[in-house]
Amino acid sequence: METWKYSISATPSTVKISSIQDYICPYNTNMSPIDTFYEGRNNLLRAITPENENIYSKITPLIIVGLISQTENYIRDIMAGVIKICPISKKNDQNKHLTLLQYGLVAPL
Repeated sequence: METWKYSISATPSTVKISSIQDYICPYNTNMSPIDTFYEGRNNLLRAITPENENIYSKITPLIIVGLISQTENYIRDIMAGVIKICPISKKNDQNKHLTLLQYGLVAPL
């Protein structure tokens, strides 16, 4: 408990990232949204094993958060795809301030 008291009031340190590429996962745009969802879901579910659950008690809630995030990405990919291919959706989207981007793309300002 003593170390916690000292660490909470310690001066924050700065860490330099050697390469941002170490923290970015490539996004495969050749896969369909459902395939991307299934791949991400399966990767998450492989991380939770009975051994891991006993060692890392906090892993299950993190897996659930990951599954929610995968679902959000799936819905976002579907909506972005519809806007790309449907002229009616594209026209209606032009009048909205909502920007739907696929994961990994940056919106121009």
